[in-house]
Formats: sequence, structure tokens, C-alpha cells
Amino acid sequence: MDLLFQRYASPFIFIDGMLETGRFCEFVNKFVDAKLETDEWEIYLHKVWDKSFSDFKEAIKNNSENRLMSERQIEATVQNSANILSNFSPEQ
Repeated sequence: MDLLFQRYASPFIFIDGMLETGRFCEFVNKFVDAKLETDEWEIYLHKVWDKSFSDFKEAIKNNSENRLMSERQIEATVQNSANILSNFSPEQ
């Protein structure tokens, strides 16, 4: 809800209108897309110096497609986490 108040002074009337017209889902999808675009732009402005914004967005897209883990990688990660927690002693 905080994100809505950043864009709209009082979003309640607007949200009620979207609900009444059956366009609430469309509004949420566009709102989330706009927020992601804004976040990507902010990251680009402050952290990326060697490529254009469109190249940066393409790199993000390609990177997210490559992040899918195999079953073996998931099992190894869970086992590694369990090993770390088994050696954890809060008294130390």
C-alpha cells in the first residue's frame, strides 16, 4: 500500500474505481511493471557505467533465465545449509 501512496495522494477512490470496472488486475500488473522499470533505472543510474540501459535490461533478462537450478544443485544447497546450521551454537 505504501507504493500506492508514493504515486497517488489517496489511492482508495482510484482502487475502488478499478474494482468496480473490473480492471483491478490490469492495474496491478501495469503498476508492478512500472515499479520494476523504475527500480531497474535507479540501479542502472547508480551502478552501471559500461553499457546502455537497453543492454543492461537485456543482461538482466538473460541472467534471470539462467538462474534456474537443477534438482542436484537444490539438494546440494539444502545440504550445505543444513551442515552450516548443525555446527551453529548460539552460546558462542
